[in-house]
Amino acid sequence: MYVGQIGDVSHRTLIARLGDKVDLNKTPVNEAVQMFIDIVLHEYGDWGKAETVGYCLGGWNIENRLPECYAILFKPKEKPEIQPLKIGQAQFFGCPEFFTRVFHSYAPRLQVLLLNKFKTIWGAKESEKDFEKVFLKAFQEAVSPLAAIGFRDLPIREAIDFVHTYLHITIKAFKFMSGAPICGGPIEIAFISTDRRFRWVCHKSFERAIYEQDF
Repeated sequence: MYVGQIGDVSHRTLIARLGDKVDLNKTPVNEAVQMFIDIVLHEYGDWGKAETVGYCLGGWNIENRLPECYAILFKPKEKPEIQPLKIGQAQFFGCPEFFTRVFHSYAPRLQVLLLNKFKTIWGAKESEKDFEKVFLKAFQEAVSPLAAIGFRDLPIREAIDFVHTYLHITIKAFKFMSGAPICGGPIEIAFISTDRRFRWVCHKSFERAIYEQDF
């Protein structure tokens, strides 16, 4: 899989094609989502038979300035999956292992590992058929207070710091693991607020490709 493109077309080009179609003073966010799905599907073709790719697309509607955001997932031989994201809902994509450990105070695989270990020790008996259901419910209730959710409505600057913190944690965690890191490099952050359109917070220059070690 080429993470920077679909087939021979880069993600930057796909987004640019969407920009050519969208009327910023008219097009609702949900219509822009459908436009983008059509653009991606046109290139997905044979490449999509073996690869899965996802995007997040959001903004605010011109008629009321209310925000909308969607996660779009393209899977082989399936219709695109569209998931509306709620205000105040944090979503982790890509490499959420260490991000999730800090956010929830436990490794994301802990629930399954514990369940399988209990099953191995106790064995599969008829009297324990409801154990899995009870265990999963108890686990979620036990760990829910541990989540570092914080406040739902953060000021923009604090929200930016929140995002940067968890990106930085992920990069550093993978940096010191054995093998080549699967994420890293300069962090780029942008945001859209209901009073203004797209703005960069930090955006690397192209010279970083040459002089990265000097920064």
